[in-house]
Amino acid sequence: QGGPGRSGGPFGPERGPMPAGADLELDPLVGLDNPRMPLRSKVLAVPEFRRQYLENLRTLAEKSMTWEAVAPVVASYRELVAEEVAAETRKLGTLEAFLNATSDSTASDDTTSDRATSSDAERAGRETAATEPAPAFGPPRFGPRQVPIREFMETRSRYLLRRTAELLAESPAESPANGEGQRP
Repeated sequence: QGGPGRSGGPFGPERGPMPAGADLELDPLVGLDNPRMPLRSKVLAVPEFRRQYLENLRTLAEKSMTWEAVAPVVASYRELVAEEVAAETRKLGTLEAFLNATSDSTASDDTTSDRATSSDAERAGRETAATEPAPAFGPPRFGPRQVPIREFMETRSRYLLRRTAELLAESPAESPANGEGQRP
């Protein structure tokens, strides 16, 4: 359970938060021997189904997990809920954290991030997070540092492209239907 090099569940041996980015490189074939998922294990044990799964995953990473594809959706939801997030009194994070997580900028692009945060906060008609208390801890799966959606999508996509290429290169070629050329 928990994937290569991990024991326990998705939160590690103690079921505590994983460090930021730890599950950005979760192997797409993790847990194939997990008895709780026998159908997935049996389907992906068939070489041609595994190959098709990996090819489909690669297509998703190339086309659907790009920031260009996801940004308009994130922006529309950010605009839809920003005012409610600002007004929420029992939230686990700050308005600034929400705006940073849904920003078009990357973590390394500080000036754009600050600009986007300020304009979005003004649009929400609320004070910026400078006056809000910092949360004691971040979202459970990412630990103290919240991973912005853009960073998650770009990092996960790069990993999946690299990893699926490796797995496809390792997998045996599809065998002809008549059984000729099958591996022993």
